Amino acid sequence: MSITATVKTKDFAFLDESARGVNDHTSNPVTITGGDYLLLSFQELPQNMRFKRITDSTAHAYLSKATDEDRAYADDLVRPFDAESITYNTRPHNISASANNRISISRGWNEISTYVTKYGIWYGIAFFLPSYSDGSVAVTTSGTNAPYLTITVDDSDTIGLELSNLSPASGAIIKTQDNLFAWSASADNYSCAPEVEQASAVFRWRSGTSGTIHTISVSGNTQNVTVPANTFAGTTSIQWQVAVTANSGVVTTSKWVTLSTADATPTAAPLSPVDTVIDGSKDVLFRWQHSISTDFNPRTPCGVRPARSFFEVEHSKELAALEQAARRKRLVALTY
Repeated sequence: MSITATVKTKDFAFLDESARGVNDHTSNPVTITGGDYLLLSFQELPQNMRFKRITDSTAHAYLSKATDEDRAYADDLVRPFDAESITYNTRPHNISASANNRISISRGWNEISTYVTKYGIWYGIAFFLPSYSDGSVAVTTSGTNAPYLTITVDDSDTIGLELSNLSPASGAIIKTQDNLFAWSASADNYSCAPEVEQASAVFRWRSGTSGTIHTISVSGNTQNVTVPANTFAGTTSIQWQVAVTANSGVVTTSKWVTLSTADATPTAAPLSPVDTVIDGSKDVLFRWQHSISTDFNPRTPCGVRPARSFFEVEHSKELAALEQAARRKRLVALTY
């Protein structure tokens, strides 16, 4: 069902090009000429319309006088303004005039914007004449004829957040290290007021596809969580997801993401001797490099070496046996 309401002006500021350092947020009416701006902000929507999908929104102003001008512009602001301090010199510099926001005006009530975006509802709008205009208009800024918005919402559609950019989204993680999980939560594709934001989130993970679900709570609008090293010990794969709660009360849950936590297969690369001829009558020292990507820990205390592969252990035993046999051989030679 649709609900329509009138939303009154909250604040205004008149930015006079001929008095660039002056703040004016009290004059009524204000007379606008080419180069001047009238900034308007609006009150919050009624409680029963908050966070509902906006289907229509228009802005209205009463012109007590319109002299030698029948065109004007209204542009949505993209950030809030302080009505009690802003001046022409500190005005927003992204206000623009185009065919899309040009309107026809006359004395009396005027629809100064046929569609106010969510940014205009959140932050306000700027009303102004063409910069080259020699005419003027007088705008009533307060009282019963103050500017206002007319907003219509679909009260059956409460806006929540959309989840994207889940990271990591595939591949493998090293379970012996801290792991950062992140996501993006936004409502960019929807129009409502006030702005929808993440109020809290719950990070969930489980071993495999059916293990016990573990949770980590995230407060506020923080869109990441760091899971301490060894949290996933004893697993070969995990699944994770996040459930975010918006300030509108809507909960959005991502799909499960599967990641490998299995240790990588170790390798042993020969170091020496390599590509050379050895003297079989002498002791020969064989050296190799043991490597395993998921077992290396740069914080391992000095003097403590990680576990070695079966290949390394067996060949170490063989090397020791060869060395012992060589010593016996030398001992026998000396005896004779």
